[in-house]
Amino acid sequence: MNANNVLKTSILIILISVLLNSTETITASTTVESESLIVNSDQNLQEIIDAATSFSTIILRPGIYQEPLIIKKPINLEGKDRSSTFLQIKTDPNNAAITLKSSHIYLSNLTITNQADGLYTTAIRINEPNCTIQHCTIQNNPIGIAVWNSYTQILNSSFYNCSDEGILLISTSISKSTHNQIHHCDFEKNCDGIELQHSSYNSIKHCIFKNNTHSGIDAICDNNDYNVISNCTIINNTVHGIYFSSSQQNMIKNCYFSNNSEENIVFTHNSKKNSVDNNEEVSIQSKTESTNSYVLSPSNSTSPSSSDENNVIFQRIEDLIDFFKENILKLRHRFDLF
Repeated sequence: MNANNVLKTSILIILISVLLNSTETITASTTVESESLIVNSDQNLQEIIDAATSFSTIILRPGIYQEPLIIKKPINLEGKDRSSTFLQIKTDPNNAAITLKSSHIYLSNLTITNQADGLYTTAIRINEPNCTIQHCTIQNNPIGIAVWNSYTQILNSSFYNCSDEGILLISTSISKSTHNQIHHCDFEKNCDGIELQHSSYNSIKHCIFKNNTHSGIDAICDNNDYNVISNCTIINNTVHGIYFSSSQQNMIKNCYFSNNSEENIVFTHNSKKNSVDNNEEVSIQSKTESTNSYVLSPSNSTSPSSSDENNVIFQRIEDLIDFFKENILKLRHRFDLF
């Protein structure tokens, strides 16, 4: 190799080295730093959360953790196993054991109880959007999870013995609770499994509601609209399976109902354009106390009367296709389907 070739080769090697170093510098500058921390039950968990960097993962070893928590940054808080990792917290009356004040908080594999008195005492209060609760057991509280914002995911979790409701979806004049997902959850021996107050565009799928002392799903206020409830089992609830008041464009499909003492499904007080499709063990009778509504109950009954024409039960696939043709623009806008 002559001197010119050696020089060219050396220059090429230097340029490649500079380029690689520059790429590493750029990559490092754009990476979000995070950390993983393992915590014992005798440590101060709130202090550890406060000191952790955003997007850190904090893993709780099995044990009992008793301090109330306020989380103000995106983190992952994970138990080793919800059967052995307990947050048994006692707050002042009507407060929350865990308050989420940031988006992108992830809680998983925990059993959570707030042992305080008070009708509105809560296990988890979610104040910001885009949080996730997964593989948790929420038990022995007045309110299990209160969702005061949107785009929350509650997945693969169990709600037991909540004296008011397992999950509350609640909108106010300053905060809307919409587009939440509650999937693959169990609700047993609560007052209501899920309660909606002015909450719309939610998805409740593959859930089991049984032996609740009032209703499986209770939409007690007006304007609980455009919700989809599908592939759920709703049985042995003391009053209603599902109850909607003054709400519209809700869809209940592919659900199984049995032995809900008063009615399986109620739409009442000016409810309009709700649809019920392909549910088992459900028949229809008119609700005479209001127009444009009907009750689906365990007893044998006739089809909806003419006053019920704004609520729809799909008995043929053609009916379902026609419904979507009429409402496809609304559905596309509301649910971001396309």
